Formats: sequence, structure tokens, C-alpha cells
Amino acid sequence: TAIQKSSLFEQIDVSEKNLRTLFSAMEDIVLVINHEGRYVQIAPTNPALLVRPPQEMLGKTFHEFLPEDVADNFLGKVRESLSSPEKVTFEYELPINGQTLWFLANLSRMDENRVFWVARDITERKNAEEAIRRRNEYLAVSAEIGKLVTSILDLNTIFARTVNLIIERFRFYHAAIFIVEETGFNAVLKEGTGAAGAEMKKLEHSLQLNDKTIVGMVASTGEVLVVNNVVDHPLYEINSLLPETRAEVAIPLRIGSRIIGVIDIQAKQEDAFTEDEISVLQTLADQVA
Repeated sequence: TAIQKSSLFEQIDVSEKNLRTLFSAMEDIVLVINHEGRYVQIAPTNPALLVRPPQEMLGKTFHEFLPEDVADNFLGKVRESLSSPEKVTFEYELPINGQTLWFLANLSRMDENRVFWVARDITERKNAEEAIRRRNEYLAVSAEIGKLVTSILDLNTIFARTVNLIIERFRFYHAAIFIVEETGFNAVLKEGTGAAGAEMKKLEHSLQLNDKTIVGMVASTGEVLVVNNVVDHPLYEINSLLPETRAEVAIPLRIGSRIIGVIDIQAKQEDAFTEDEISVLQTLADQVA
């Protein structure tokens, strides 16, 4: 009857409103993906975490707008879920709005052709885990250098092992140790990593103690100087041997109030040096000094 139909439509309308309210309260990505890796449905839960606006994704496959390796991985997970009654869980990262985000995905089989994909943003957790891992690694390197400087008396060996350990374990671009001359006018490069370091040693590379360069400033003031974007920094001095430098930190080697040198470290990425890293590197520098 008309009354029954009206009541049914009202119930459906209420149900849809409840569903929309539920979706608006969710922060997870909720998708329905078919066996081809095609986006069949996209719930209006958190569009800011999608690689494209929902309307651009619906009906498209992974391979139409994701990197091939990512799309292959996603499609493999979908097919794994379709072939098993068990839930498939995995982590993945995607570049979204200029930053890399991490997700934890749970895939459940809906029918023989479709899976239910629910993904949660775990970027904060992954960043915290990475920070802990890196700090533990830094502390291990610091301890290793501590053993090195107490077991080896040859300064050249200590310098060489130190800069190479920094590059190997911290994965930076370049590391060098400068020692202040007895005259107190110049900081002379005593050791540097790679071909650039070897060439600078050959050229007896040195920098004046003044406020004209990063190393010169730190050797003069005894204060750590962090430059996480060298492009427009007034003290950054372009070195043709190190063309990929994007960030630089210089840390003083101190004995009491006396500045005897500087450890200079360069990275290929902007914002490469965090407070935790600087803290550990300062400890390392104190051990070398």
C-alpha cells in the first residue's frame, strides 16, 4: 500500500543517513576492489588520504595511476585475498599531498570477484618506530667510536674510521673532520669520505675561522650549526666536488672551552638532520675530541 511504501522509504532514508553519519566519523579508507584491481566503490570516510579525488578513481584500476611496482603489489594482495577465506594484512606507503604516508591495510573477501579494503593511516607510528631505530643505531655507532678512540692511538686512523662510520651507519652524503691549526687562523681538512674527501685532502683544503663559511663559523664560535636547506643560506659555500648537498651540519670538537676542530656532515635531502641526530652526533664529536 502507499502507507507501507512511504514507511519503507522513510526507513531507507534513515538508514542512509545513519550510514553517512557512520562514514563521516570514520578515519579509515574503505574501498571495494574487484579482481582486476579496479575501484568499484569508495566510501566517503577520509578522502584526504586518497591519492586522487574519489571521482577520478572510481572505475579505474591500480595500474592507471599508481607506480607499476605499487600497483603490482596491490593487485597481488587483492588476488591473494580472493583466493583465501583468511584476512590479508599488509603495510604500504604512498605519496599523498607532497608527503609520504604509511597505511595498514586489511583485505577481506566479499565474493568471488570483490574484496573489502580497509586501510588505516599509521604514519605517526611508523615515524616513531623509525626515530627509535635510528636513535638506537646512532647510539651503537657512538659506542663503537667510543671503543675505537680508546683502543687506537693513531689520530689519522681514528679520523678515517669516524667519518666512514658516520656515512655507513647514518647514510649521509659526506663527512669530514677539520682540525684548527696551531695559529688559530684556519681549519684544515684532515679526513673526508669518498672521492671528494680524497681530492680535498690532496689539495690540502682549509677554511678560515670567520663568519664566512659554515665550518669557519663553528670553528670560531664553538656552537653547532644546522643548515637543513643550504640553497639560500648565506654561509653555505658551494663545493663542486659535492654537487648533491642539500643540508649540512657542523659540530665542534671541544676540549673544555677550547675548539680543536669540526666534524662537517652533508646530506642529499633537505631537513636531513633532526634534534635526536644532532644530540647523538654531538656525543660522538665529544668522544673524538
